[in-house]
Amino acid sequence: MSAQPLPQSSFAESPLLALLERQWPSSVASTLPVELWRKVLLGPVQEILSRPGKSFRAHLVQAAWKLAERDDEAPLELVAIVEVLHAGSMIVDDIEDGSRTRRGAPAIHEMYGIPVALNAGNWMYFWPFEVLQGLQLSPEIELLLTTRMLATLSACHRGQALDLAVHVGEVAQAQVANVVAETTALKTGALVGLAAALGGGAAGARGKKLEALERFACKLGVALQKLDDLGNLSGGKDPDKRYEDLKNGRLGWPWAWAAETLEPEAFAKLVAAAKDVQTNHTKGDDGVEWLAARLKAVAGVERRAAISAEVMSSLRELECVFGRNPTTAFLRNEVSRLEASYG
Repeated sequence: MSAQPLPQSSFAESPLLALLERQWPSSVASTLPVELWRKVLLGPVQEILSRPGKSFRAHLVQAAWKLAERDDEAPLELVAIVEVLHAGSMIVDDIEDGSRTRRGAPAIHEMYGIPVALNAGNWMYFWPFEVLQGLQLSPEIELLLTTRMLATLSACHRGQALDLAVHVGEVAQAQVANVVAETTALKTGALVGLAAALGGGAAGARGKKLEALERFACKLGVALQKLDDLGNLSGGKDPDKRYEDLKNGRLGWPWAWAAETLEPEAFAKLVAAAKDVQTNHTKGDDGVEWLAARLKAVAGVERRAAISAEVMSSLRELECVFGRNPTTAFLRNEVSRLEASYG
């Protein structure tokens, strides 16, 4: 007896939820009622997938598909793969970081408890492989995309290991920028690169064309992380996210820029302030606000412009391979939209 279909009314808001509804009955053989599955697994998955994000990974899948000279739209299942992987990683990241909110609502582990949330997040690393199999692609393409997905998951976990376990003051000043760059490339760049690999690879791009798509997407992912880290210094986020990176002692891009810019004595002073923030941040925000202001000053007013220039340079490289066309024009607009979304 197969699992019962999920109620239609639960999936009106998101194509990803509609995909889960369609696939759940056929992929899980069970005699148990769907409400039990909702309690133990589907509830957390539905909750995180229903929350709107920037959708730029989904747009990258479609753009890469078009650049591989396809006139139709990439299948929803292909787009869903990278979005589901990212959503699952957010559940796990929030547990590991102790975050209380995600996308304007309580973090999934705050709603369902850590054990259920962790299991749901981990399941979302595996479901995309079932989605990929359901596309019935050629063996060559399925192997290519499976290999890319596995490599991406491995890279993301290595990047997360660095992000979680290497804190401010634990790395020599000369190595800080290297650690931050590698963490970002592994954790953020790899997942955005996967979006381009999925769209381009499934549509038939190979060799230099596929490499160009992945390279652009990876650079875009790194640039967006820089903008996010820069925005974290403004204090403009909701109270539970405000200065989160600084309070956790996370080695983000502001520390990379400080390590590259400051003399050892000045850098050591900032590190000492950061350690004090980690120890005493519950007593008030004066220390963290001073630290944020200092790091923001070190980053400089031109930092956003420099990040934008990096992305535009990588986009021009993409145009050298594919030429200027409506899809690369769309990507230019998408980059502008994303930059504006980081304030």
